[in-house]
Amino acid sequence: MKAECNEAIDAATSLGASYADVRIINYRREAVALRNGTPSNISSSDTFGAGVRVIVNGAWGFASTNQVDAANLKAAAQRAVEIARASAQVKKQDVRLSPKPAVEDIWCTPFTIDPFKVSLEDKLGLLLQIDTILRKKPEIKVASASMQFAREKQWYMDNEGCFIVQDLLRSGAGYSATAVGNGDVQIRSYPQSWGGNHKCMGYEIVHSYDLLGNAERIRDEAIELLTAPECPSGKKDLILDGPQLALQIHES
Repeated sequence: MKAECNEAIDAATSLGASYADVRIINYRREAVALRNGTPSNISSSDTFGAGVRVIVNGAWGFASTNQVDAANLKAAAQRAVEIARASAQVKKQDVRLSPKPAVEDIWCTPFTIDPFKVSLEDKLGLLLQIDTILRKKPEIKVASASMQFAREKQWYMDNEGCFIVQDLLRSGAGYSATAVGNGDVQIRSYPQSWGGNHKCMGYEIVHSYDLLGNAERIRDEAIELLTAPECPSGKKDLILDGPQLALQIHES
């Protein structure tokens, strides 16, 4: 992609840009989900795009394209320059950038198992095993299990000597059991609610949580909550564990 980035930068500077940068992004996603043993979401997407930013006559201009080739990157650079020139006519002051060093580097998310190379049959097979355990008792009326994976590759270049490549991988999985009875509805999730837990790592995250080994416990805890005593009221000491603390910080 370095050659493509150079095409955009050269086009912008040749048209009068005092500063230019380009960012090319390839975004790949996959989601697999079950609800009561039936696939509720199986999706996969792969998108490509690029954005070009320029400064002309002290004003910003930006344009983008979803066709990452020399011709379309040059066209995006030309549109960005035209927008910057138009913006310069109404600017209040010139854009001034802070100085920064020229950096060439690459960074990749560490992982051991590429989730996009694990077969859909294996992913669905594990989720189906979890579903079977969760719905083994009649009190569980809804069982949901899912996995999500995203890989984002970025190439960044500017006319000040920077060229940075990033390969970012995010993976996550989880499930929940909804118990109904005794005039109540209770839900237990593992390893967290809202689709499970996600980290910058590969498919090894699925093995690290022992999703199958915890399914029976989560199911039984959901059922136990139906007859659990009310939490006592009053002024108490409170200790928040990690997931709840993160939620409190986020919502606050």
